[in-house]
Amino acid sequence: MSLAKYAGVSLIAVSASMGHAGGWEASTLDTSLLYTEGSAGNVSTASLTPSHVASQSRQYDTTTSSVARKVLNAETRTSIAAKADLGPVSVGVNNFKSGSIQFTGGSKTGGSWIPDADATMTTTSVTAKYAISDTYDILAGLSMNSLAAAEISTVKGTYNVGAKTSTGYLLGAAYSIPEIALRVEALYQPKSKISSASSFTETAIPGGGAFVTYADNITSGAMEAAAVGSYAASGGNAIVSDVASFTTTLSRPEMLTLNFQSGVNQRTLVFGSIHQATWSKSQINAASGASTEISTAFTDTTSYSIGLGRKINDNFSVSASFKSEEGSGATGTSYFTLSNGSQGISLGGSYTMENIEFRAGYNYTQIGGVTISDGLGQVALYPTNSISAFGASATIKF
Repeated sequence: MSLAKYAGVSLIAVSASMGHAGGWEASTLDTSLLYTEGSAGNVSTASLTPSHVASQSRQYDTTTSSVARKVLNAETRTSIAAKADLGPVSVGVNNFKSGSIQFTGGSKTGGSWIPDADATMTTTSVTAKYAISDTYDILAGLSMNSLAAAEISTVKGTYNVGAKTSTGYLLGAAYSIPEIALRVEALYQPKSKISSASSFTETAIPGGGAFVTYADNITSGAMEAAAVGSYAASGGNAIVSDVASFTTTLSRPEMLTLNFQSGVNQRTLVFGSIHQATWSKSQINAASGASTEISTAFTDTTSYSIGLGRKINDNFSVSASFKSEEGSGATGTSYFTLSNGSQGISLGGSYTMENIEFRAGYNYTQIGGVTISDGLGQVALYPTNSISAFGASATIKF
């Protein structure tokens, strides 16, 4: 029994990746093209639209008790992949957005403790798969993780993080029974750390009046929290000074992924994955002067997905899948923790025309709510929200 065609929609890997409960992962490496016979290329894109709204119980100006604002920004994620066979070795090249923090909390313009952030990481990987036999494969690869110039604004001011690149590697193995379209693949990727030169501009938040602020030591640039006081003396509108350059560290976490699929009959395929990432050891650390200002509290994540593909005819297939990511709890201490786990469904279809396969799909993910308390009297509520995504891809075989 051979499943020549089946539907396995993997083009919309969104789930909670915009929520940053566990980290700032956007997409993971997709090795499926390596198992395609002959040379092939793929282009895919997905458009993500969040409905993520946050509110906070107190602002700088204590006369305002609560403000709700849309935090997460819409995104488009595009990936490119190519693959060629060299005897028993298949070599694949992938380029994809691996990390993303895109939200507008209002810190930059004042009136909010929730940060503004624009940070993106792109990964280019080269992976080789060696066929030991029809049943066993081993995989190894190198990756280049490129952080684009980023800007993160908090209540204290704006961090400008310089562009930087790091390298990493991948190891893996796969077991297959081609007659029933069975394949189990395990992939391991170690932590990849980036240290980037950064600068900081300290800003007094506009508004005046009595509100919680931070003590400023202009001469040393120390940014130590002070939960009392007022900026009335400066009128609440001063741009204080530039702080000397420093280093921001951030990482892609250690990751372990298990992918599997198996034919149920000649027209039906079951597929799924388990993905673990140790985000607790991959915090964003930006320190200016004597203290660490950007404070993340990322937690380790484990996500599970299961799906079913059905071949309708020789040209058309459909699929449906469910994905769940464990949460870290309904409360937190960092404004970068925007969610508490997630559950999502994906529906998709594929159409094959000669040597070209087109795929399209829709994903809906619900993000668990979380309440943030920073210990300085400010509380932010990220209620249960959702992300919708539409995606499409094209694969051509040469």
